[in-house]
Amino acid sequence: MREDWIASRPEFARVLDRMRENNKLPEVRDFPLWRSEKENWFVSAAPVEDNWLLPTGMHLRLLVQPTPDGGMWLIFEDRTEQAQLASARDTLLRVRTATFDNLFEAIAVFAGDGKLSIWNRRFAENWGLNEEVLARHPRFDDLLSTLAERLKKASQISILRELLQMTIANREPRRSKLEFATGHVFELSTVPLPDGNALLTMFDVTDSVQIEQALRERNTALAEADSVKGRFLANMSYEFRTPLTSISGFADLLKQGIAGELTPQAIEYVDAIAKSADRLSQQINTVLDFSQSDAGALPPSRKPVEIAALVQSVAKSQLQTALEDGASWRS
Repeated sequence: MREDWIASRPEFARVLDRMRENNKLPEVRDFPLWRSEKENWFVSAAPVEDNWLLPTGMHLRLLVQPTPDGGMWLIFEDRTEQAQLASARDTLLRVRTATFDNLFEAIAVFAGDGKLSIWNRRFAENWGLNEEVLARHPRFDDLLSTLAERLKKASQISILRELLQMTIANREPRRSKLEFATGHVFELSTVPLPDGNALLTMFDVTDSVQIEQALRERNTALAEADSVKGRFLANMSYEFRTPLTSISGFADLLKQGIAGELTPQAIEYVDAIAKSADRLSQQINTVLDFSQSDAGALPPSRKPVEIAALVQSVAKSQLQTALEDGASWRS
């Protein structure tokens, strides 16, 4: 407003009109009605406080003080900066709340006196707490009895008490686990914050624990299976070797004439029996060695092995058997 215009001592209605022309009034639908309401400030029985948000973004706080002679004082305070700071703070709080509520972990912050100050939605869901209880910012000592009802063993709530007490008092991070009555297992972690508070995080590790338990059970079953396999091999070795030894021994005795002279045909039969027994014994030894090697029960050999010589030796030892099998197949 120009000083010469103000010096003409304009009426209050004209002042409002000029302020409107200069975009110094809030936008209203019915300006004449709004102006008429403001003119009633002259006869107000008590001071009036009003807040104006102008089209330019300016935020004004207006204090109206009627005077005994029928006039009034208008005191304007520019609160634009404070309003911007408050808006930024509200935005930051909303962003923080939205961030916390969408985390996989349950989060809660306890003040130095033990009072709950910040929490997210997952923390309330895990412990079955409603917002009305949490909004009172209770101390964790007052919450423990309620939280204990959610655990598989109520006595385990002492773990949570110790974690929070040690973190708040000694400023030391702590970790532990809790099993809930629903079967879920949570990993707890408490961390001291620079402002003296303590951060509690809860992460659901149920799947990891179940996988670990399944692997342990599978390992136990495999160990039991190996034990059964070992006992079976030992028993099979005994059950087969004993009669084979007897057969070979009796065949040698018959061949030596212990039961009398044998005919050439009988000697041929006895030789066939002894040969078959030896062959069967070799086959059993091969199966047992292979089974023990597959199970890792054979001691490792540290001697160098000539592969060519080993193959020639095996071929030579099995040549006659291979020829016989070939002749039997061709016949």
